[in-house]
Amino acid sequence: MDISRESSMENSPRSPDLSEEATQPRPVDPSLCKGAMLHCLPQRAALLKSMLNFLKKAIQDPTFTDSIRHVMDGSLPSTLKHIISNAEYYGPSLFLLATDVVTVYVFQEPSLLTSLQDNGLTDVMLHALLVRKVPATREVLGSLPNVFSALCLNTRGLAAFVKCCPFEQMFKVLLSPKYLAAMRRRRSSDPMGDTASNLGNAMDELMRHQPSLKHDATAAIIKVCWHNLL
Repeated sequence: MDISRESSMENSPRSPDLSEEATQPRPVDPSLCKGAMLHCLPQRAALLKSMLNFLKKAIQDPTFTDSIRHVMDGSLPSTLKHIISNAEYYGPSLFLLATDVVTVYVFQEPSLLTSLQDNGLTDVMLHALLVRKVPATREVLGSLPNVFSALCLNTRGLAAFVKCCPFEQMFKVLLSPKYLAAMRRRRSSDPMGDTASNLGNAMDELMRHQPSLKHDATAAIIKVCWHNLL
């Protein structure tokens, strides 16, 4: 038996099980990561990725419309909260897929956004995206405006979003050296390669859907520019 593998599995955060009863997500204990950051086992990550990809596609498939409405009634929200709140352990790909599942579900069933707010899933997402630092990949950064649009589809969501001072927090993150590589333009003809431009266009689209955010966004831009000039 591989003792090192057994040990790593014991020290890793509890593996989410889509079939188990809903439980509160438990963040990774930093004391377990002495000297090295723990990561999800590749086999487990691959299985989770396949499951989340299936859910993402099924939610958008008209064939599953009737059954998919109740997909968030079981343990799935707790599983998604666990992945989103432990991005360092699960990695940027699973983090992105977990937020994508929530985003497509909300756009598909906007009337059910309230239920996600009641079970705390949207609060976990806002904390992961605006309080903690998001994974430094162009895919995650490019998805932010779409996620924010989904979370702001009702008055309660918009108020929670504004309360986090989103633009000021996001601009600080995007201007940090850690994210420069992800923001750098790719040397290709792929229009998706220009992360900064795509992110700016998507934020502009968010402003069109939520005009009340324009003032906060403008104030944050002025504040960041002024800070960089000092």
